[in-house]
Amino acid sequence: MPTFLLNIRKFFVSFIFINLGILTLQAQRNLYFEAITSPGLLTPVTRAVTTDKEGRVYVGTNDGFYRYDGYKFDKYPVTGPDSLACAIHNIRCLHYDGGNIWIGGVEGLAKLNIATGKFKYFKPDAKEIQAGHHPLVSSIVQIDNKLYLGTYKSFIIIDLATQTRKSVSLPEQIKSIYTYSFCKDESGKIWIGTGNDGVLIYDPLTEGITTLNKHFKDFADLPSNTIYTIIDRHHGNFWIGSEKGLFSVNTKNGELKQLNLFTETGEKIFPEIRKMISDEQNNVYIVTFGAGLFFYDAGTGRFTNYTYTDRWLNSLPDNSINCIARGSNDIYWIVSEDAGLAKINPWFFKYEYTLVPPFNLTKNNLNITDTRVIGTDTWLTSSAGLIKYDASKKFTFFSPLAQGFTKDYCQTMVELNNDYLSFMLYEGGVAVFNMRTLKFGYLQPPGKSISGNKPVFDWLSYCDKDKNIYMSTREGSYFRCNYNRSTVDTLFTNETVKLNYPVVIPEPDNNNLWIIATSKLYHYNIHERKLINISNDKNGNELPPVSFQEDVIAKNNGIIYIASDEGFFRYDRNKNVLQRFTVTEGLPDNNCFSLFMDNTDQIFISYQGGIILFNEQTNAFTTYPMPALKATSSGVFFDSRNNLYMGAENCFIQVNQNDLASYPGKPLLNVTQIKAGNRTFSSADITSANAIKINYDDFPIIIEYALTDHMNPEKNKVHYLLEGWDQLWITDDKKNFKAIYSYLTPGNYTFKIEGDNGFNKTDAVLKIPIEIMPPFWQTWWFVTGCLLLLAAAVYSIYKYRLNQLLKLQSVRNKIASDLHDDVGSTLSSIRMYSDIVSSQVKDTNPQSTILLDKISSNSKEMIENMSDIVWMIKPGNDDFKSIESRMLNFANELCTQSGISFDFVIEGSLEDIRIPMEQRRDIYLIFKEAVNNAVKYSGCHGLRAVITSQNNQLQMCISDDGNGFDAGIASNGNGLSNMKKRAETNRGNFKINSSLGEGTEIVVSFKV
Repeated sequence: MPTFLLNIRKFFVSFIFINLGILTLQAQRNLYFEAITSPGLLTPVTRAVTTDKEGRVYVGTNDGFYRYDGYKFDKYPVTGPDSLACAIHNIRCLHYDGGNIWIGGVEGLAKLNIATGKFKYFKPDAKEIQAGHHPLVSSIVQIDNKLYLGTYKSFIIIDLATQTRKSVSLPEQIKSIYTYSFCKDESGKIWIGTGNDGVLIYDPLTEGITTLNKHFKDFADLPSNTIYTIIDRHHGNFWIGSEKGLFSVNTKNGELKQLNLFTETGEKIFPEIRKMISDEQNNVYIVTFGAGLFFYDAGTGRFTNYTYTDRWLNSLPDNSINCIARGSNDIYWIVSEDAGLAKINPWFFKYEYTLVPPFNLTKNNLNITDTRVIGTDTWLTSSAGLIKYDASKKFTFFSPLAQGFTKDYCQTMVELNNDYLSFMLYEGGVAVFNMRTLKFGYLQPPGKSISGNKPVFDWLSYCDKDKNIYMSTREGSYFRCNYNRSTVDTLFTNETVKLNYPVVIPEPDNNNLWIIATSKLYHYNIHERKLINISNDKNGNELPPVSFQEDVIAKNNGIIYIASDEGFFRYDRNKNVLQRFTVTEGLPDNNCFSLFMDNTDQIFISYQGGIILFNEQTNAFTTYPMPALKATSSGVFFDSRNNLYMGAENCFIQVNQNDLASYPGKPLLNVTQIKAGNRTFSSADITSANAIKINYDDFPIIIEYALTDHMNPEKNKVHYLLEGWDQLWITDDKKNFKAIYSYLTPGNYTFKIEGDNGFNKTDAVLKIPIEIMPPFWQTWWFVTGCLLLLAAAVYSIYKYRLNQLLKLQSVRNKIASDLHDDVGSTLSSIRMYSDIVSSQVKDTNPQSTILLDKISSNSKEMIENMSDIVWMIKPGNDDFKSIESRMLNFANELCTQSGISFDFVIEGSLEDIRIPMEQRRDIYLIFKEAVNNAVKYSGCHGLRAVITSQNNQLQMCISDDGNGFDAGIASNGNGLSNMKKRAETNRGNFKINSSLGEGTEIVVSFKV
């Protein structure tokens, strides 16, 4: 039949069924598919996929090689240095061997070392290419410790341990150009799927190759000679995926069976099977080119077909699948010809979804807002009306709009009694549906005829277990109605409680109500008609604690639970205590949607990633992930068999409460690369136990990391801290996946990074030691060297200065010695000779005697002065004790000759003081001048000299009891003037205290 006629027939069949309001769609256990729409993948044509132990996904396309980390695709460069670029552009197969990704394609074979991030390209043999042999690698299969590569008219065996390569050519009679698959049987022989000769069998011992027909006597030929995939099903059975369907072959006797595959509509097909893999439960995933995916359930022995459905958010994204691979946390990955990468989440396999057909041809999307199970029928409220799903898997649509109502959008459904359903019409009041007559109407108070053309109730709040329904009117009156007992209670009116659209939640005893509206919280006693506004608890916490409440549930003993976009709250009215629960207390997300209870009154919270069970005794949260469905309804229903029902866009989900399970997956966290300036550290450097050493000027430091958990990647969170630098943990809210440090002081640090997936408190933690090397001038050896050089310089200066002083002392000693020996002896001789001559001529020539006495006196004076000079020059006299002795000898000798008593006093310790030569000379000459003046001119009977030392200050005080003088008149004398000058030359102070008849005191002070 021509295609356009077939389409016309389908249209009329659909039109007839839609107008009758009855459609059929089979519910099924579900594999959930999610197309990956992350940025970075430049082409939808994907041919190969594999994963590594870190959970990263590698994709081979017709334009290059990609890596996917859960957030974005990173494409490896195709040009550049050989070690950094992937030489395979048009990729056909990928394989992970535990440390390397092997890449096969049109250009041949390459290998990526994950630890170093470097590629190795195995260049094809130039002679073979010239001979017409294409370098294409069509498949890579690992068997034991060897890789089997499908190549042109041959296959290659690579020993992973020795890295040796062996090429095995196909026999000349084999027409096949390429080999596609490899599998080892129990005898150790390798079964090879070819492109034109079916299955070949290779014996590694004899290196012989034979066909399946010759290997087994009386073997029935395969219907297809193009074999893409072979897997071992154990117990001597291989499954063979061919261009024309799936077959089973007994490896011992060659018995051949065709395995029947059927579409969702029951049509038997023979699809082109591209790849098969099995899991631990012996289930098999079979991907086809054109017929989608088949899942074989080993427990039931049934095949289920999954294909693309435009109305199912989690359907297979494309029917032409090229490859499948298993990843971390039991997630499977598929790549297709026109839809890129997609993931299969077997975690949700126990969830049964039922796809709801469209209500009419113009509406493709339905929002299922609430669900109820009554007998064998499931009733659904939706954006297109009321829907019944019966035991025969048929859908029946009932449109309020078709019966004269102005709205079709139904929500918040309750069961009035055995005959009637009630629900909210969006902006249209509270409606009712008679399940026997199949008629709609507006809900009336109990006891009246349930009919009418105008809404009476405007808002439906709640239905308790006793079938009491709480509703309000447009005027603001609130009622409790029971349609089984035909009773109605007016709870309050707009005159008593002025609230807009209040939500009324009864306590389980039905005698008390909680009322929430306009960000206010009230408690209402029905019997006493008493309304209490609760604004704060006893700790001052505001009630309600948020501006918008998503949902409320009331429990016994005056306790309510509030779900909001700012967390989950419990308020105990009896204790007047509010408790808040957020992600800090284990809540996976602060944005909570709705609250509901199961048949045992356990509290559940719905949120974007699933549902949460709250333990009221331990305050613990258990998270149950839900499929990533669009517009998940807030109305959740538990039937009598503990099946949970939840609506979504175009479908509703059913899962038994016992099948709910908390997600145990732990995110995989790793630091992929560290850059410091122009340096790049590899994965091997990062995983080493040694600290990463970074030079002081290698900035900025960029630490790139990846947190991989594909269950719900948008919930993955990363926190990092550079211990020793960061004071607080930093949260990567924007998912930059890198930490940047523009400057660090030299020292040792530890980079700590933690990751969690929002489902549990099990964090992935990494610690990487980092050492910032100081510049050479801050290293211990440089500082030590500088200190040693400084010490050597100081010592050299000291030695030089010491040598200079020694030389000076030597010169001074020589001068003193020369003066004493030569000049002194000559002066002594002159004096002696003048005395002798004077005694000889004193009688004959008296005038000559006077001159000779003068010569003798001058010689004596010169000898004394020379003695002072020698004493001053000689280095051994630099200490104060030498000065003291010299002063004492001079003063005693002079005073004794004059009959004057002399008192010499030393106060303080002066033995350790060393005085330079010039200063010593001036001190001594001032002393001599002062003593000499006192002896000659003062007429004193006693003379006193006191020398003291304090704070590096030397003070000399010389006083007599003589006649004294007027210091103002005599201050210009040469002797006094010389003493003053000598004192000032040494930056000292000179002072005279004297008056007539009061004696004289001379005070001189020096800094020594």
